[in-house]
Amino acid sequence: WLFTLLYLTGARRAEAAAARASDLAKRHGNWWWNVLGKGDVAARIPLSDELMAALARYRHSLGLPAEPTSGDDTPLVCRIGAKGRTEPLSDKAIYLICKEIFAQALLSAPSEELKDQLRRASTHWLRHTAASHQLEAGVPLLLVSQNLRHASIQTTRRYLHSEEDARHQASKLHKLRRDNT
Repeated sequence: WLFTLLYLTGARRAEAAAARASDLAKRHGNWWWNVLGKGDVAARIPLSDELMAALARYRHSLGLPAEPTSGDDTPLVCRIGAKGRTEPLSDKAIYLICKEIFAQALLSAPSEELKDQLRRASTHWLRHTAASHQLEAGVPLLLVSQNLRHASIQTTRRYLHSEEDARHQASKLHKLRRDNT
């Protein structure tokens, strides 16, 4: 559930740690996450049907109804332990869990390139990956920028690898001229 939440929303780990079920709201049949992000900026993140299905499975595993109800103060990411589902996972714990999962994945990574990526992987890397994959899937740059709550669209543009790929492909068109003599 944790990776699904971080990957599908591009959320920062502190946002995930602070999130409660009461932060989710259904509007016109669509779910939104009301988040207080970086710089205490309030924003709404759209939640896909895929994410909501994963949330329903997670909540079911905790003995909770599939959808959050009014006044439900359950953390979106619960700490496992004595206090059960009433305590949120800290942002440091989220970071450490992700680092451990990346370290485990590293053990069976099929290529050196992937191993290098996994060595550097972090929760922030996962946020970057979410942005890159949204852009590769055809989500417009402006919407990805809004979903990630970037102050500048130029920040999001860094994840638009298709532009870099096109530039590299175009560089092959420019060649040294050779005289036929």
